[in-house]
Amino acid sequence: MTRTPNFRRWLVALLLVLGGIAASPQARAQMPGEFNTDIVILDGALAETVAAAGKANQDASRVAMEELYRLWRLFREKNFDAQAGDPLFVPDMEKVEAKLFAASKLIDDGQLTAAGKELHAAAIQLQAVRQR
Repeated sequence: MTRTPNFRRWLVALLLVLGGIAASPQARAQMPGEFNTDIVILDGALAETVAAAGKANQDASRVAMEELYRLWRLFREKNFDAQAGDPLFVPDMEKVEAKLFAASKLIDDGQLTAAGKELHAAAIQLQAVRQR
């Protein structure tokens, strides 16, 4: 009799955790359309990827990098042409993109410390664009 309530508690806890994991990417699945909000979402995903690389967990870093790439593609598609009034926007974003590509290759090679440095540099560049 005591095993059933414990089993139910574990099952409920497991379902809550799995639901939270499943809901997290869905909450960010679409960028709402406002530039400042989009860049905050992108910055958050970048911070998560930096944190994953800092934990020296290659699998978690790859997963975080895939999510970051997905958000980056959405951001690029929506905002690169929309920011035509700022002549520095596209070159600065291309620098961020180059750092993201470099970090991805470093993560694939297992060089998580170097990848973290590239991601941190990308975050600094992104924040500079955001503050303009």
